[in-house]
Amino acid sequence: MLQLAPVGAQQPQPLAPGDALALPGLNETGLRHGLQGSCDCADCTADGYAEEGVTPMPWFFQQMHLRHSSTHGRAMGPGSPLRGTSWLNRPFSLSFDTGALLVTNSIDSNVGTANDLMAGVSVGWDWDHYWGAQARVAWSTPNLRNSTQPGTDQGDNLFLGDLSVMYYPWGDSRTRPYYRVGFGLTDVEFTNDAAAREQQTMITLPIGAGFKHQIRRNLAWRGEIVDNIALGQSGTSTLQNFSLTFGVEWRYGGRPDTRWGWSNHGGVW
Repeated sequence: MLQLAPVGAQQPQPLAPGDALALPGLNETGLRHGLQGSCDCADCTADGYAEEGVTPMPWFFQQMHLRHSSTHGRAMGPGSPLRGTSWLNRPFSLSFDTGALLVTNSIDSNVGTANDLMAGVSVGWDWDHYWGAQARVAWSTPNLRNSTQPGTDQGDNLFLGDLSVMYYPWGDSRTRPYYRVGFGLTDVEFTNDAAAREQQTMITLPIGAGFKHQIRRNLAWRGEIVDNIALGQSGTSTLQNFSLTFGVEWRYGGRPDTRWGWSNHGGVW
């Protein structure tokens, strides 16, 4: 006669580490970091997870990783990821900024440096949760005095115009830090040693970082610091023009309605 073993007589055997890999969505990285950190893609180690015996990458350098919504989803977690709305629901932006311009070195040997207020207008377009573009124009009037011409009227103008690529490492979050790098022009006017007004237009490489914080679905605060590197030419020196600005950004536009092509909008086909 067949004898049945009593219930409870057999103890369950613990899973070996290799057997755990057979569970869907769980791997060795997930076992070490918990189910919330598990994933089957190579990006687990790329975003700061470390294999045994390897020192984790510092937090700052983790933010330098280039991401895209097709591989990293909408947001990375910090900064309060948005729910029920998105920056891409209004992908276009118009912003007004004001702040300080610091001219840290001289454009010519006898021309001094100066600090002044700066005002600017920017338009932007975010085409991905992590990527966008921005065009900016800005104006300032630093007093770049020529020491050899003390009695000359030296009202000066400095114009900036540039186009930058924007990168948002946290993705679609309410607080949204960014880096930007671009290409543009700086037009500066000053008095030369011959007491004549001189105007120079220089190729400019803006490199900066900033943040945006959504206060309403179509409105955000913003601030940034940028090194506007104006390359010297025609006897003028390279300028390091630092700008620190704060402003407000209006978001507009919208995603197209995917049902538009199938709707008769109240008419007859």
